Amino acid sequence: MKPAYSLIMDYVKNKILSKELKPGDKVPSENELAKIFNVSRLTARKALENLEYESMVTRIQGLGTFVASAQEPLKGRRIGVLITNYQDTRASMLFGIVRTLQKFSMDVIPFNLDAFLANPFHEEKMLRELLKLGIKGLIIEPRITSLSDTLLLNLIKENFPVVFVDRMIEGFPQVPVVFSDNRNGGQLIGKHMKKHHVKNVLFVTEESFDVSSVKERFEGVRDEITETTWKMIGDFDKDFEVVTEMVKKEDIQAVFFCNDYLAIRGITYLREYGKGIPEDIAVYGFDNLRASIYVHPRLTTVHQDFQAMGELAALQLVKIFLGESFKFEERIPVSLVVRESCGCNK
Repeated sequence: MKPAYSLIMDYVKNKILSKELKPGDKVPSENELAKIFNVSRLTARKALENLEYESMVTRIQGLGTFVASAQEPLKGRRIGVLITNYQDTRASMLFGIVRTLQKFSMDVIPFNLDAFLANPFHEEKMLRELLKLGIKGLIIEPRITSLSDTLLLNLIKENFPVVFVDRMIEGFPQVPVVFSDNRNGGQLIGKHMKKHHVKNVLFVTEESFDVSSVKERFEGVRDEITETTWKMIGDFDKDFEVVTEMVKKEDIQAVFFCNDYLAIRGITYLREYGKGIPEDIAVYGFDNLRASIYVHPRLTTVHQDFQAMGELAALQLVKIFLGESFKFEERIPVSLVVRESCGCNK
């Protein structure tokens, strides 16, 4: 008699081979399979791990297991990737993209946008290079300047397979997008601010509210603490004297920086200005970059799962190629990471 995990493997394989489950479809979870076969979750997990080893499925942490059995139709296709910050936490986004597309025997050509953010024509130049290299699809982290990238806009209008990752920009035609649940991240920060009875809050962003992540983070925290007085610095040009002056003028009790890079620098400037963190001002960030644990005090922030973001963006592209149905918006769950900068003792 076959062991239980083999029976589970046969069950899932039959659903895939009969096309009841198609490439990119979600496979029943460990808990669901354990209940169906009246076995432990560990037995179900072993079955799914073996199926992944056989390249029948791909597992995305925190999201589930998906069918990944159609390598041949996609084999050798080149996919261009235009994202920023290879050197920090977002390197895991690229890893997730590569890891997933390799399971479908596709090749990845990544370009780093960091050096070209100020000039949209450089983005367009990189995209032309990728097209010369024969890419058949694109995963890109769009910026406000991307609205001036006429080549990208034309590709989208011509139904070239494009998936946005990490954010959506107002003004673009509808494009499949995979991003964090930024609104919930803002809500988590807002709920935590309530515990500290914060009344006057400053929100600081270096990008405009046309960027979905910026808008949703602010709206999430604002909607959670409705009785709080809000001040805002938008399109911030990294002149931290503006922040310190606002803190002094408005008697700010907490600053929510839209990302960890700003928050880490903000803590340094506020301390140089003579403000105790968190004694005088609480500070919150968003991203959970590695550097957030090395600043003093350590930063309270929201963790984003960049690897899952990359994996799901790649899976979206696979579904487009195979003509399978997909959601135009996929949101990755986030979590609050509480450290000392908010006033908690950890």
